[in-house]
Amino acid sequence: MSALGDVAGGALAGQLWKVSTLVLAAVLLVVVGCAGTGLWLIAAARDSALQELTAERASNAELHASLALQNSSLEMMAAATKAASERRDLAERLTSTAIKSAADRVAAAKSSTAIGCDAVLREAWSDK
Repeated sequence: MSALGDVAGGALAGQLWKVSTLVLAAVLLVVVGCAGTGLWLIAAARDSALQELTAERASNAELHASLALQNSSLEMMAAATKAASERRDLAERLTSTAIKSAADRVAAAKSSTAIGCDAVLREAWSDK
């Protein structure tokens, strides 16, 4: 039996490298499959992140455009406010001049010695 055991043991030992090669090939196939799946998942995540980045850039561009519009509107409002202030100052000066002129004419009419309404008005409204 020992000769038969040696032959059987030698035959099994001769087949062991084939079995271990198949096991290692299967393990390698699983590792490569997992690596491929990992790369596929990473690529999908990258594509998703790129789409989100593109959407954020578009949103950012819209915000910048609306801020530029708002800034130009504020500048126009400031210019309109300045122009209105200048018109108000001019109106105040003109009103002040008109009030002073009217007050001078009232004073002239009060101090008039002319007889009759027409004469008083002519005297008050004549430029001296």
